[in-house]
Amino acid sequence: MMVISVGCDGTYSDPLQTPTSEHPDVVLGHLLGKTLAGRHLLLALDPGASLVLDLKALLGGRGEAVISSSSGSSVSLLDAHHPDPFLQRARAEFLRGGHYVAVLAFTSSPDLLLDSLTERWNPDYLVLLSLNSAVNTTRLLMDERIQRSRHIALLETDSAVLEQDTTLLEKSGMLLDQDGSLLEKSGTLLDQDKALLEEDMTLLEKNRLSLKKAGMLLEPNTVLPKYVKTSLKQNLKSTRFNKSFQKGRYRVFTSQPFTPHGRGWGVKLPLGAWREGSNFSDFSALFPERFPTLGGQTLYLGSWCDDFPFLYPGGGGDGDGDRGHGDGDDGDGGGDGDGVHGDGDDGDDGDGGHGDGGVGDGGVGVADGDEGSCIGCGLDLLDMLAGPLNFTYHVQMEPKDHNWGSKNEEDGRWTGMLGDLVYHNKHLVINTFQVIEALVAEFDICYPYHMEDYEFLLSVPPPAPQWKGLLYPLKAEMWGAVLAMTCLVVLLLTICLTLFPDTQDPSTVFLLVVGAEVRQSVPERLGRWWGRVWVGWWWLGCVIITTAYTCNLVAFLTVPVFPRRIETVQELAASGLRVCMQDYGSFVPDALKDSPHDLDLQHLGQNFDLFPYVYLRYDVGLSWLADYTHALIETHSYLAYIVRLHHVSHSTYVMKETVYPGYMSWVLKKNTPYTSRLSVALAHLVESGLVHYLYLKHMDSSSSPNTGAATQTSKVSAGGALQMGQMLGAFMVWGLGVGVASLALAVEFLLLPRLHHHPQQSP
Repeated sequence: MMVISVGCDGTYSDPLQTPTSEHPDVVLGHLLGKTLAGRHLLLALDPGASLVLDLKALLGGRGEAVISSSSGSSVSLLDAHHPDPFLQRARAEFLRGGHYVAVLAFTSSPDLLLDSLTERWNPDYLVLLSLNSAVNTTRLLMDERIQRSRHIALLETDSAVLEQDTTLLEKSGMLLDQDGSLLEKSGTLLDQDKALLEEDMTLLEKNRLSLKKAGMLLEPNTVLPKYVKTSLKQNLKSTRFNKSFQKGRYRVFTSQPFTPHGRGWGVKLPLGAWREGSNFSDFSALFPERFPTLGGQTLYLGSWCDDFPFLYPGGGGDGDGDRGHGDGDDGDGGGDGDGVHGDGDDGDDGDGGHGDGGVGDGGVGVADGDEGSCIGCGLDLLDMLAGPLNFTYHVQMEPKDHNWGSKNEEDGRWTGMLGDLVYHNKHLVINTFQVIEALVAEFDICYPYHMEDYEFLLSVPPPAPQWKGLLYPLKAEMWGAVLAMTCLVVLLLTICLTLFPDTQDPSTVFLLVVGAEVRQSVPERLGRWWGRVWVGWWWLGCVIITTAYTCNLVAFLTVPVFPRRIETVQELAASGLRVCMQDYGSFVPDALKDSPHDLDLQHLGQNFDLFPYVYLRYDVGLSWLADYTHALIETHSYLAYIVRLHHVSHSTYVMKETVYPGYMSWVLKKNTPYTSRLSVALAHLVESGLVHYLYLKHMDSSSSPNTGAATQTSKVSAGGALQMGQMLGAFMVWGLGVGVASLALAVEFLLLPRLHHHPQQSP
């Protein structure tokens, strides 16, 4: 075992008496040495607890309450009255998660420690050990900073429970019953309190000597700072060290604020007597699930019903906004003021009141308008969880600021649905939000259930002119190679025939070479074998090229030719097209601009246009696409919905390269105690395949019944007759040939008279 002291210096006095089985030293020893054996511990003590507990015996050296040194655990000590230095420098594993078990022992209300806790504080396992029956632990459990923890265990004596129950009775006015029976009982309780007070005074007299010794020990050694000694003196004056250490039995409590208990809720729910730890030797027995159900509570969604296929308008509804299941018991539990049960409407601060517990089966509807109800696979998932977890939910049609949700760089405030979650008393967001660093830092994230990315939609480029169909079978470089080889063969063969005369006239070599390319025979013949071999290989090459050209020409004459499509971000940035998006407060425009490590994305961000948000109206953006001036960016699922809704699947295409891929998750307020409960339930649905099934179900449901028929009728049947536009190139070649022949005729017509005027002279 390793002991690390973090601001808890000083010496500790031994108990005056031999510890009994219910002495705080023994209880804490059993807790640390058995139930929490092998765990890393963060032990926070206030000054009074430092005097009551014998830490030397507990952590280092004697007695059955000593923590075993072979347990492999570590104990870090924290001064609860001066926690700031540690809390500011501590790593996250000390303050959050399940790596450490936080144990807080106190003799007075730990307000100073609680006031020092920031959003970083959220241990999964928290143990509260009350050493003073005067501390109102019920009020302590209601504190939001305590309620953050996933598991909570409270240990206190029976006398503390009796005293706090008496206080609650007095506050509720039950002692003022008309028949006076309860008044007599209250008198009995007051007599018992007087007896306990006298016993406390006797115990204080007995402890004066030890306290004096402790004070004398502090002065010469000056181990503790002056402010700690002052705090100790003040704490000793206000603390009741009564015989509950010896006589009272310790009882164990947890906090289940959504579980009905008595006439209220189980904010302080008893688990049983400590009994030397025999009932709670198992770790899971000490830390049961705090949220087996949500007790019929209503979760208010920060939602926007325009997020296909997760949330989108469906059939008619009654507009009450409640949906789900709940069979919670009736209850009049008063507000606890901690915000755990806050059910304030949008814009309210919430008073944390429990209200009526029973909710019953909720009806389907929307919250903020008469447009109809919201449907989607996200709500289907909530319906599946609402029954087992016993909750209902209230759907918000859209945020008031018409923003999706991002952080304003100017004032640091969140907008949209995330702003509703932080400032407007919403509990859950199930719309499309990807898990990013900024989101994880300031919100709670559930188990990722789906993956989405952002895609670019572009118009299909217009087909190339059909009159160029004769040129398409060969690339430009291939046409250049054929032309160059033709000229080279003509030149070389002419030179060879000039140097080595043959029966072939050198002036007709051009016809011999070109005849092979157009597959036409010529009457000229070569008499020598070297010339025949030369021309034979040329003819063979021409046969291969012309055959390939002819086969390819058939396809290009019958099928339209389209230019090469833009498929990458780099090509899109170089194309000169701008990017557009509907203006609903997405993070994408700012993210594209702030891309210093990717110049292509930065270029797209600098050429970004937004068009006004109107529900399902993308006319402006699609008109820009039709003009070949913009590319539309949107999430994969929603973009597929828009394409089918506006019937532009034949005129548009989705670019292959995508941006900002990421996993989607439900979002809750930071340090929501039931986040893990929802997360585990959602993980079960993901692993069972139900999430993917519901996603595909809603994606398929968006297809129009007439879409298939329209697609079939628009198909071009095979073997259709060639049209004039497809053969326009051939007519242009024929016209070019006629023009050249006409030019030759004109030249001959002009030159022929001159030949007749100059007859050949006889020798």
